Amino acid sequence: MLIRSIFIAVGLSWAALAAPASATVGVAPSGAILDLAQYTNSGLTPYAYTQYTTSFVASSTNTTVSFIFRDDPSYISFDDASVTLASGGPNVLADPGFESAAAYSSFPQGWTTISQSYVGGVISSGTPTGDADNPYDGAYYWRDGIVGAFDGLAQTVPTVVGDTYTVSFYLAEDGNAPDNNGGGGSDVVSEDVSGGSYVFGASDGIDAAVYAGAGIPAGFAVAPEPSTWALMLTGFALLGGAVRGARSRVRLIAGN
Repeated sequence: MLIRSIFIAVGLSWAALAAPASATVGVAPSGAILDLAQYTNSGLTPYAYTQYTTSFVASSTNTTVSFIFRDDPSYISFDDASVTLASGGPNVLADPGFESAAAYSSFPQGWTTISQSYVGGVISSGTPTGDADNPYDGAYYWRDGIVGAFDGLAQTVPTVVGDTYTVSFYLAEDGNAPDNNGGGGSDVVSEDVSGGSYVFGASDGIDAAVYAGAGIPAGFAVAPEPSTWALMLTGFALLGGAVRGARSRVRLIAGN
C-alpha cells in the first residue's frame, strides 16, 4: 500500500510538470499579439531601453499574459511590464518591476516561469542607467540569456470579456546593439562567448514575443521551482527505501 501511494504521488507530480502540446524548440509559437522577430539579425532593441506596447481584447474572465525571450548569443533585459484597461486603470500584474523578487532567482514572486526546454533567465540587480544589463527602474530586472530555445514569464490576470487591454514593457538587448562596442551603426554579426564571430542562421536569432489567451503558449511548460523538485526527489527516495524494505521482507520469508 505504501509503494502504491508513493507511485501515485510521484506520478501526479510528474504529470503536473509535463509539457503541453509539442512545438518546435527555438521557434516562437503562432498567435503572438506582438512578435519582435523582425529585428533578428540587426539587434532586437537599441542598447538603451525601449518601451513596447500592444493590446488584446479579452475573451474570458481570466487571461494569461506571457512574455517569451530568445537571445543568440547574448542577453535581454526586461523590466516594468504592465497590463491595464485601454480606457485607463491600475496595472493588474503582480510585481511588474520585480522589486519583490530575490536576486539570482529564476522564479520571481507573482510570476510563472515557462520554458521550451530550459530556463536561461534570472533576476538581476543594478542601478538604472537607461541601458541593458541594469534595471530600467528600481533595483531589479529580469535578465534572460537563453540560447537555441525560448523561455519566459507569465501571469494570469482577471479580465472583462470584450474589454481591450494594453500591454506595455521595457526591453533592451546587450550583445547585438548599435553602440555595444562604443561605435555607431548596426551590427549584423555578434560575438559569441568564445570571442569569435557568430553569424545568424535561419533558425538562430534574437526575439521576444507576447501572448494573451487561455494559457501559456503551445510547446511551453511551467518550469518547476527547486522546492517542487525537492519534493519529487524525496518521493523517489521514499520509493527506493520502500522497495528495498519489501525485497528484504521477501528474502526473510524465502529464508524461512
